[in-house]
Amino acid sequence: MLKLLLVGSDKEWAIENAYIRELSKLCLVEFQNSHGEFIDYYRKSTLNKIQFRLGLSNIFDKINRSFIKKVEEFQPEAILIFKGMELYPTTLESVKQKNIKLFNYNPDHPFIYHSKGSGNHNVRDSIRLYDHHFSYSKRILKELEEKFEVNSGSWLPFGYVTAKPSAVRSDEAINRACFIGHADTERIELIQMLAIEDIPIDVYGAGWQEAMNGINNVRTFGPIFKEEFNAKAPLYDVQLNFFRPHNKDSHNMRTFEMPSLGCIMLAPLSSEHSLLFKDKEEAFFYSSNEQMINLCKEILNLENEERSKIRLNAYNRSIKSDYSYGSRAKTVVNQINSILKNNEA
Repeated sequence: MLKLLLVGSDKEWAIENAYIRELSKLCLVEFQNSHGEFIDYYRKSTLNKIQFRLGLSNIFDKINRSFIKKVEEFQPEAILIFKGMELYPTTLESVKQKNIKLFNYNPDHPFIYHSKGSGNHNVRDSIRLYDHHFSYSKRILKELEEKFEVNSGSWLPFGYVTAKPSAVRSDEAINRACFIGHADTERIELIQMLAIEDIPIDVYGAGWQEAMNGINNVRTFGPIFKEEFNAKAPLYDVQLNFFRPHNKDSHNMRTFEMPSLGCIMLAPLSSEHSLLFKDKEEAFFYSSNEQMINLCKEILNLENEERSKIRLNAYNRSIKSDYSYGSRAKTVVNQINSILKNNEA
């Protein structure tokens, strides 16, 4: 059985949790909490933040020593690293010398960073050290090939953790648009744009209360996760999905999370979205802000019967196409085993 070391974060929002659970059903998995360890350190005190920003912290040194110790104890055949911000290229090079295959999965962009937490020089400088790159974006895979001469990569879309048909009664449904996710400049502008058009919206996540202060038609709530997310999301007649810059012409986690819960998703049009769901039958896609506004109004004005039909279509497509993380984990294991087998030949 494949011995696989998975490196990432243990935080409740981390995609790693889904992979740990599903990969453990297929191979012998151990987990190294490198990114989670850094988050705990960074958030522990203001002093820690200042020291890290000034380059006076040794937290990365500690994390790398811990990682190397884990590799020596577990002796994995392969290591799957999520992003890899904390691991030095020299550390990865030392592991490769042990004939251990390195795999990377980056839920952001490997060399274009939209925020401090989306990447750093360790990620960029390690790109050529991996034996294989998994990416949610076909466009990013092409960029890796063209700019970094990466010749081993495969498309690994995001997936869903929970799937259940919407059982929302008409008297339970909330005839408002909804967005679940932290506030940032672009998202704030889009929500304000919809609110100005008299579209009622509820937003869940950090930073919204201050950003929406004094804005009509918008109600703000704190972050929601797991069971609360699964219960709240389907209640709304429209679930908004906004891309970050690195999602351009691709998709994101909400692409699968919302339809699998029987939500009606309104999201940007992209080549990958068009492959994954049928427009206006299983989801709604917009190619401009004006179209986003018009489609949002259209969905909110649908008859209950038509809305229920689209909800069921979204759920059925998710199940029929097996967009689950269980399916994604099988793809990962098959790819890793294939590369290990070729290495032995």
